[in-house]
Amino acid sequence: MPETCLFCKDFGVGFIDLSGNCRIVFENIYISREGFPNAQLKHRPLRSLYSAKSSRIIRLMLEDPKKYWRVQELSQLAEVSMGLASKVKQRLLDLEYVTGQDLAFRLHTPELVLKEWSKFYSYKENQKLPCYGPGDRQQIEEMLSKYCKDKKIKYALTLFSGAEYVAPFVHGVSQTAAYVDADLQPIVDDMNWKPVASGANILLLKPFDDFILHNLHQVDQSHYWHPVVSDIQLYLDLASHPARGEDAAQFLLDTVLEPKWQ
Repeated sequence: MPETCLFCKDFGVGFIDLSGNCRIVFENIYISREGFPNAQLKHRPLRSLYSAKSSRIIRLMLEDPKKYWRVQELSQLAEVSMGLASKVKQRLLDLEYVTGQDLAFRLHTPELVLKEWSKFYSYKENQKLPCYGPGDRQQIEEMLSKYCKDKKIKYALTLFSGAEYVAPFVHGVSQTAAYVDADLQPIVDDMNWKPVASGANILLLKPFDDFILHNLHQVDQSHYWHPVVSDIQLYLDLASHPARGEDAAQFLLDTVLEPKWQ
């Protein structure tokens, strides 16, 4: 595979495979044979572009859709195998979502890809704990901020409480929704919040993948710095919310994402 050969060359590593491709360099000897298809390769189809691991690559590309990417770079940044990164690239090419330039490629339909991803994603896939606590939304967010900073817990606001700082659409947001990268029940116990089946003014979510908390915003509100999920993650969460979420997601796309992509 060209990307694998390039990877070896960049790191000064020789290679040889069972199909006859090789690059052997030492002292005065240089042998290079490339271009033979891998006869031993068993092609396993990519199950989904939007699985937890594959979507890491989609996320990175959406965050900078004008950038030309290489498989090796995406593999390293997304912390996935070169094989998976190559399969994602091929699927994107098959769907004509990307345009290529030698071995590099970039998205040319970021809006289409993001909207397609949103059909397969729901914030409800994360572990969630709705609860009730005294105070208004600002007070609760300040309490959560202080607690997580003291405990060195990574967290970020999302859904309408996150959109309030990035692209406010719904007025009178009363619920705080936040991803918290820790066990949820101890946090609720420490804060003296009460888990409830309905009427929650707090929704805690434990992310099912670390990249949900990738590329966070830092917003200043009343001398408290609150992290908010990335615009990509915020769109996905809002789009999967039944109460005006799709409208809020479209507003975020129109006012924040598309101007950055142009």
